Amino acid sequence: MFTAWRRNYGITRRMRYRIDRLAENGGLLTQRLFYPAEYTGASLETLAGLFAAKEAAVKALGWPAGSWLQLYIDHDPAGAPLLRLLDAEQQFKDTSVSISHNGDTAIAVVAAIIE
Repeated sequence: MFTAWRRNYGITRRMRYRIDRLAENGGLLTQRLFYPAEYTGASLETLAGLFAAKEAAVKALGWPAGSWLQLYIDHDPAGAPLLRLLDAEQQFKDTSVSISHNGDTAIAVVAAIIE
């Protein structure tokens, strides 16, 4: 049987100063957006990039905003970002993530091939 796959893309820009506010209030918001392995020891620049990647992934996957803990941003041995989808109901053939930083801005692009 032929399976139709489609490509979806998401792109997000995140300012680092907005991530500064995550650290306020004892980091409770940080715990709602990231897994401990993502935020422990991470700089604000890194958190901005990770959150931009999660926002771009939600857009590419067509998921509702707030699905942050269904996504985990990991890294391969060379340091390239990898998107891990936890409890995903959709069928995914592949995802690709790119994160870049420039000054106080992080940008992320996610491409997803979805059934």
